Amino acid sequence: MKSRVTNHSLSLGERGWGERALLLAALVSFSASAQDLMPVGLTNGVIKKKGATGWNALWKDKLVAAKVTFVPAHHPIDDDGKPDTVKTGVEVTVPGMTEEVRPIILIKGVAPRAELKPLLTSEAGPLYEFGKPLTLGDATLEAIKVGERGGRIELRVGEVKQTLFECTDCDQDGWSVRWAGDLDGDGRVDFLITADTHYAIETSRLFLSSKAKKGQLVREAAKYTSPGC
Repeated sequence: MKSRVTNHSLSLGERGWGERALLLAALVSFSASAQDLMPVGLTNGVIKKKGATGWNALWKDKLVAAKVTFVPAHHPIDDDGKPDTVKTGVEVTVPGMTEEVRPIILIKGVAPRAELKPLLTSEAGPLYEFGKPLTLGDATLEAIKVGERGGRIELRVGEVKQTLFECTDCDQDGWSVRWAGDLDGDGRVDFLITADTHYAIETSRLFLSSKAKKGQLVREAAKYTSPGC
């Protein structure tokens, strides 16, 4: 059967040749850079090893360059039982971020885009209930039970299927879609999902269609696991 990967194009409208050329140049300039993820807010101080430069902030409807600042903070797990003056954790902040309004995540290695069209109507789409598919444009994501204690997240577009994450012994309570849309500018849907083997372990996984190999819809380009409790 021939792959129908091209069938999952988003309805983004026709682009002029000038815009296509600029978009291609932007994509090429970032193609040599490895993709990476970094959370915002309070986290382990080890995150500083990722550095503060080269990051773009993914907001709901845009991906923009961001100046990252690491602010020392008292970590509730690493500094538990120690004086409040002990601050081994950090607050990862960017301009425009508040307690109520903050970017979804920071991304490196994907070209900034001033306007994005997210397919999610809420902050996150749950994937923790087996047999309840989530439709995003012409793509469908579904958590499927595997054996007695396992599960997988399956992506479907037309007749093409692809497993994004699978485990044989896992707790899917934390599985969700955090963002979906055309992130990398190739006219096809990309995903940021949260999936791991236990609800207390939060692993963000970035899937890009531009990184897909033959027969794939997307491919995991980066992931970040937040320290669990």
